[in-house]
Amino acid sequence: TKKFNLNFFCHDDDDDDAKDTTTSKKKNDYSASERWRRFQRQLAAFGGPVREPESGRAAFGEAACRLVEEHKPGVTSFHFGLPSKDLLQRVKATGAIVMASATTVKEATWLEANGADVVIAQGLEAGGHRSNFLSFDPNDVSNQVGTFALVPLVVDAVSVPVVAAGGVSDGRGAAAALILGADAVQIGSAFLNSAESLVPDYHRAKLSCHETVLTNVFTGRPARGFRNDLVDEVGPLNPDAPPFPLAAGCLKDIIAKDPPATAALWAGQAASLAAYRSDNKVLSAKDLTTHIAHEAKRLLLRSNT
Repeated sequence: TKKFNLNFFCHDDDDDDAKDTTTSKKKNDYSASERWRRFQRQLAAFGGPVREPESGRAAFGEAACRLVEEHKPGVTSFHFGLPSKDLLQRVKATGAIVMASATTVKEATWLEANGADVVIAQGLEAGGHRSNFLSFDPNDVSNQVGTFALVPLVVDAVSVPVVAAGGVSDGRGAAAALILGADAVQIGSAFLNSAESLVPDYHRAKLSCHETVLTNVFTGRPARGFRNDLVDEVGPLNPDAPPFPLAAGCLKDIIAKDPPATAALWAGQAASLAAYRSDNKVLSAKDLTTHIAHEAKRLLLRSNT
């Protein structure tokens, strides 16, 4: 195996042999609904055209599994649960460590029971998509837990290693998660402002902002990011938004016209903590990692004195 991580979504999707199931059925049902007509009217303020709902993200399936088998990443991680047992067995046969995200204790114990080698405890602070997969309504985030409550609960509930994710952008967050029992931390938003980051300038410019929201208008599932005109006008959480993963397709032309006002700007609640160093220098990903690790180590050593 090689020292990199491939990450995949595991939402319900069309079977190769059944084109009128899952995503296709969602599209047909939604396109004929009053919800779709209302959502179109709400988007009219942005000039359109509004495309028909279409899938913006393929779920982990045969093609993705062959990719894992070919490239043999050291870690393969999953969002929204785990793939089917046969696909998961093939992933494990490559030697990859399997990680998956949980937003509740119930999801964490399910992941351990169904083959995850590592559980990622994804707190409500995390940027990007909520990974909840056992809730009846994926847009219902009323039972979601913050990282620093979730981590010790998950640590006590499972026997596999636990990685803390969400709200960790500097050494203080990393040290706190480790003290609470996490075996490691997963950091995302802090690296959006690194020298290697490929996010556009208008996204990078938002990183000093302190306010993020959960919104489903971009993809159909709640995901955390910065506010912009589209979120304020149509969201943040809109019951008329197309079901995941159909929302992304209908927004393509609108986003192309004015990306800063209409594109998804994913980030976690603590992104601003690492947006700028005191000397306003943008660090490389390596230097940022070293800085966070050294700060966490210093704090952990101090806590033991």
